[in-house]
Amino acid sequence: MIQTQRRLVMLDENVKNAMSQIGAQLSSRLDALTALVEVTRDYARPEGEALLEAVNAKRSLITAKSTPDDVRRQKIF
Repeated sequence: MIQTQRRLVMLDENVKNAMSQIGAQLSSRLDALTALVEVTRDYARPEGEALLEAVNAKRSLITAKSTPDDVRRQKIF
């Protein structure tokens, strides 16, 4: 009976240890994912602003009176 109790205690400790390791890994992954999101957000902001500036600049070059040749000469696409 004592041997069975020791075995159950050992198994219980193994389960607690495994759950603790899983929690640490999940926390680490969440931290890495959060950092990746921040880096992506920081990178995307200037890229998005540059894209909007380019689109707005090219938008002013094309008017309702523009011909297809005018658009081709602008090398927009």
